[in-house]
Amino acid sequence: METDYGMLIPKESYLEIPSHDAYNFGTGDFTITLLFQTARPGTLISRKSSEGGSSECAGWLLTLKPDGVIKMATDNGFGFYEVNSEPTPALDGTWHAVAAIRRNGAISIYFDGAAIAVTPRFSLPTPLDISNRRRIVIGDCDQEQEEYKQFTGVLEDISLWNRALDPAEIQSTMFNNINPLDPALVGLWELNQDFTDSSQTRNDADPIGAVRWLAVFHCVWAESVNKYAYCAIDLSAEADPVDAASIAGGGMITAPSNPAYNFGTGDFTVTALFQTKAPGTLVSRKSTEGGSAACAGWLVVLNPDGVIKLATDNGFGYYEVTSSATLALNGLWHGIAAVRRGGVFSIYLDGVSLPVTPHYSLPSPLNVSNARRIVIGHCDQEQEPYRQFTGCIQDVTLWQRALSEAEIQDARFNMITPDASGLAGFWELDNSFADSSHVHNQASPSGAVGFAEVHNQAGRRQTLKIDPGTPYLYGALINKDVNDISFPNGAVVKVYQPDGSQLDQETNTDDRYVHVDGESVHVFIVKNPQPGEWKFAIRTTTALPVLFSVQTTPNQDVSTTINDTLEQLYGAPPATRAALSWSWRSVAKWAGITLAAAGAVAMTVVAIVGAPVTLPILGGAALAVGVTSTLLVNIGLEGDIAKQRYQVADQIGVDPSPIGGGNNGVASLIVDGRNYFPLFRDLLLAVQAGHYDPAGITPPAKPTFENLIKGISDAGNKAYVLMWDTQPIYHMMEHSDFLKYYLRKWLTGRDARRNSRTAAALKGLPQVEVAMEKYSSGFLPINSQHQKLAVFSVNNVKCALVGGFNIITPPYWDDLDHPMYDHSNFHTWHDTAVLLQGPVVEMVEQEFNRRWANTRIDTEIANSGTYAKVACWQINHDSCFDQADVCGCGKPTQFPYQNPLLPDGPQYPIDVLITESQFSQPVTKIKDKLVEKIKAATQYVYFENFAFHDADLVRALSDKLKSAGANFRLIINLPPIPPTGMITRIRRDSSI
Repeated sequence: METDYGMLIPKESYLEIPSHDAYNFGTGDFTITLLFQTARPGTLISRKSSEGGSSECAGWLLTLKPDGVIKMATDNGFGFYEVNSEPTPALDGTWHAVAAIRRNGAISIYFDGAAIAVTPRFSLPTPLDISNRRRIVIGDCDQEQEEYKQFTGVLEDISLWNRALDPAEIQSTMFNNINPLDPALVGLWELNQDFTDSSQTRNDADPIGAVRWLAVFHCVWAESVNKYAYCAIDLSAEADPVDAASIAGGGMITAPSNPAYNFGTGDFTVTALFQTKAPGTLVSRKSTEGGSAACAGWLVVLNPDGVIKLATDNGFGYYEVTSSATLALNGLWHGIAAVRRGGVFSIYLDGVSLPVTPHYSLPSPLNVSNARRIVIGHCDQEQEPYRQFTGCIQDVTLWQRALSEAEIQDARFNMITPDASGLAGFWELDNSFADSSHVHNQASPSGAVGFAEVHNQAGRRQTLKIDPGTPYLYGALINKDVNDISFPNGAVVKVYQPDGSQLDQETNTDDRYVHVDGESVHVFIVKNPQPGEWKFAIRTTTALPVLFSVQTTPNQDVSTTINDTLEQLYGAPPATRAALSWSWRSVAKWAGITLAAAGAVAMTVVAIVGAPVTLPILGGAALAVGVTSTLLVNIGLEGDIAKQRYQVADQIGVDPSPIGGGNNGVASLIVDGRNYFPLFRDLLLAVQAGHYDPAGITPPAKPTFENLIKGISDAGNKAYVLMWDTQPIYHMMEHSDFLKYYLRKWLTGRDARRNSRTAAALKGLPQVEVAMEKYSSGFLPINSQHQKLAVFSVNNVKCALVGGFNIITPPYWDDLDHPMYDHSNFHTWHDTAVLLQGPVVEMVEQEFNRRWANTRIDTEIANSGTYAKVACWQINHDSCFDQADVCGCGKPTQFPYQNPLLPDGPQYPIDVLITESQFSQPVTKIKDKLVEKIKAATQYVYFENFAFHDADLVRALSDKLKSAGANFRLIINLPPIPPTGMITRIRRDSSI
């Protein structure tokens, strides 16, 4: 999902849309929908002039009034008909959706997807003819007599329709699921960093005034049947950072004295955004001296333990308050507001009022006026023990009044307008020291002050109604950037029950599990949750792509209820949609991840973060949600669940989905490429033909990998190709001299682009799916998935190849004589593989499916029928599966097609062993088995390998040599390639 943006509209700003005949609804039906966030009344959208007395003055407007009353007014130029809704929470500063509909003359209003009661008021009966030649105004209106003209806040996803939408369609507009090709849609302004009209009208908007973009959380929710409720709050990373002032020891920012800062004994507010790990003074206006009114002032200080102090002084005495301990010094971004209202002090951290303790020699309020400068990041009062601030700071504001809680929220999220009432100072510190307020009092740096790139804060609050008798409520906070569910450092989630109590303590009982990471909830599971409105609040920087997903367990028809509800929420929009498009599969990956939160995924979160081994609530929750149901398989989550459950199974007593394992089968050893590639070719030809019989199968004249896969696709059969994503390597080689020097000794520029070229060559083949696998273990992108395996199914008769061959010829085309087929590299690769048949092939296929699900969860993958699955570290699309002159010169093959199936015979137990370092605890089955075999050896041990340096193997061999008899022999055969061996020592590969 792309980053979602909204448009911030300050005072004296709006959007205008030129007049168009498509907006002339006459007396007919129409619908207006939009999303908004505000704390103040104002007109959301309008098409109405001030004048009256003619049909040219007709029009309409949609306005927010005090108490969250919503007004939809229509006018034909001679009279009006309007409705006003009941009071709503529309002005609570959180995101809401509104829809106004006229159907057969009746006007209705929907708030957050639900119809609300309205009261009509009119001078003429409805429907009135509202056609005119006026512009549309978003965020204001041309009707001067409207009491609530100016909207201030954030808007997005504004749609206009020439018909009345039904309730299901209104739900879709709430979640940005609109078909821009719908013939009834006459306007769609998504405001996702552009003013484009995505409807067929193509009538773009124009900004007027100081409008700007804000990265916002995207939220979807549903309160469905069978006591099922769902909520997903999603933020994708913001592309463009801003700057903040960075202050080190000896640094400060100062603004000259100005009468605007003389608050006297009146109200005032100081706000700032900051990031630090050490105590220090954020903002101050106080000298060292005392004994006269000229020495009055104030300061806002971070004390140890995150205690926040607001101190005032009239030159003869002081009055100050200190807060309770906070996490202000945890190195994350925070917003602070210090407020004096009627002499009473309040301190807010991240929008939450803190308990404070007063200390004073004189009662409040004290006269704080003086002629001193403003100091940011330091203070002039030398006796202050925590003078120097070190860290980043931005958006420092001073106000000649006490801000409301809604305005404090605006300050936190960079929504201050320079002309705001009472604003006396506004230093954004975004690569500038300018004061954006009307005072225009430029600040200046002193000492160690610079600018650092940072990302703004984003926040969202959401309610979810939970019905009585709901079995379970559970949720998890997920970092989307790392493809797992480890805690996303920097995000904070608060969970409030209907009675106002907060889930903020570690809990592990029969009825509740809560894990808290710092000040944030990470995962929670509640049995029989309180009925009523649960509230969730999330904040993070816009650099961190996170998903907070919550849902209940339906009390019946679990799979059907969840599937139907979420599919309705996330119905895939048409491919023509340009912005914020998603698929049902991406929902399964992120927003749908709580489908398994009460089972395998939640158990993973629990174990990863170090919870106790015993989790009484999980058994019932997992049973209730049915984590093994076909629902999980259908949406592609089984790969994630298998990986995560294996990772923690030994800690929580859950049987893991197998990674590796054992079963019966038959096997044949293949040595060198001369035997491997023709066999591989024949297996692919069998998939293409749909049978293994040699009758009717002739090798093609040019049997390259690309042509063989294309043949499968042309035959209507599926092929899945999984390769290592080498783009990060290529980028590092091009931009890092260090890596350029060393990596090119083993990986040429052509190598780094090899897989992407193969993916491009296969693009467009209708039956072929390609996945590029990123491997995140370690600190360099040379860490890679080193398995080379392939599974072939022909009418459900399956074979598998497992070995060491990359699909790169001629380097991997070798034979028993080991000539130098690849003169460019001055060597060829001697390697081996195993052909497997029988039930053991299912174990190999499970490993392929696990890896595929981690990379391409958007793709259904075949497990029966006729298909090929190939996973390889590197693949050249033009690799010849025959001698080079067959593909290059058209010579006839020396390897006619042979039935690749092994002869019937007895099956034997075969272990499928996995090495995998991507889990929290590396899986080392191959090494473990080698150590076991070394210990059991009685006559000799023979090793032939590309590199040999594992300490456990060396130790096992050393112990064996010490304990074995004189006739015991140890042979280790290694190639003499020191530079490559060096790379192998630092690479943590995966093998099978």
